[in-house]
Amino acid sequence: MLKRSRKKKPAWKHFNIIGKNEGSHTHVQCKYCSKSYQRAVPGRMQAHLDKYCKDAPNNAKSQSRQQNATLTIDKFSDSVNDEQQRSFEISLVKALTSTQTDSSFVDDPYVIELFRLLRSSFKLPNGEEIKSQMNGNEQLEFSSGFEYRQQQ
Repeated sequence: MLKRSRKKKPAWKHFNIIGKNEGSHTHVQCKYCSKSYQRAVPGRMQAHLDKYCKDAPNNAKSQSRQQNATLTIDKFSDSVNDEQQRSFEISLVKALTSTQTDSSFVDDPYVIELFRLLRSSFKLPNGEEIKSQMNGNEQLEFSSGFEYRQQQ
């Protein structure tokens, strides 16, 4: 009767076989550090590569672990409700006003890209909308903030 050999797990490629121990257990050592296992168990070997071996290259890390990280990022959805949107806009108007920055600042492609990267769901108002808010809200909402800061 022929003994069927199992297909070796990918972790085996990253370990050197040192020898056989009693009971035909394989003794292995990580190719990237000195960690050795008297009894080679592919799950433990892969866990070592994934979590503990600082010198293991990315291609030694388990594919499922890398895919799970990607899925987690892909599933993250950024959303902003109306109240948050308004709060962001007010903060932006305050920042532009306090630094005496022209409202056209928000029309710059690099600024648009920056806000998109920071919070993709935030709808960055254009320069005209900001200018309107700066003129309308300057006295009402912003002056009290300056007075408060000056009193401190």
